Amino acid sequence: NWNLLPDSISAMMLYFISSDTGFAVGNGILKTNNGGLTWNNHLTYNLWAVTGIHFPTKNIGYAIGINPTIDSLLLFKTNSAGLTWNLVMKKKSNAITPSIFFTDNLKGYLLEDYCCISTTTDGGLTWQPSFTHGNTYNLWSINFPAKDTGYVVGDGGNILKTINGGASWNSQTNPNSDPLYSVYFTDTKNGWAVGGNGINSGPILRTIDGGTTWLLSTSSSSTFNSVSFPSANIGYACG
Repeated sequence: NWNLLPDSISAMMLYFISSDTGFAVGNGILKTNNGGLTWNNHLTYNLWAVTGIHFPTKNIGYAIGINPTIDSLLLFKTNSAGLTWNLVMKKKSNAITPSIFFTDNLKGYLLEDYCCISTTTDGGLTWQPSFTHGNTYNLWSINFPAKDTGYVVGDGGNILKTINGGASWNSQTNPNSDPLYSVYFTDTKNGWAVGGNGINSGPILRTIDGGTTWLLSTSSSSTFNSVSFPSANIGYACG
């Protein structure tokens, strides 16, 4: 059973850190402490959209946003569990839906969908490019099952892996050439990637050896946009 929440909000994604405390990002950064009954906007900065949010600890979180009118990408950080947010980085970028993933309170990764992956070790103050492909395909999702081991998926069935904390990324082969929009690992060996062509194909890929081999777990006629596993055996894919 699903019940419509009383507050009407506009959001691109939801991110909950507990059963009651969560965030909705889009035109701002909204926070709820009562399971979505009420929401308050805690971002005062004027920008076009917030496209990603991640909390490596209970109190420290990061959010990534864009302002296409000035071709800018903006990173915000909170040390107060989302009550206040400060701008820590601003850079020129053509990214439309950038995303972030932090493995601890200082080490993080920025995925600019159109071109590259960058790494920070100082909480987002400075970033070093670790992968650039020349705008030949888009990158859509990033996931780190361990501190130094991570995966990125994108158009053309591209899957990239790092085992050195983002210093370098290597391509992995798989039987699918459709775009991949989401990747999720439950540990360093077991992972899934989902996507589709938006017309008549929606693959769910699985690996049990850290991406050395990817196999087609199942295929649908509809595209999948997201995959998540709350436990080792139970998972969900939607699209």
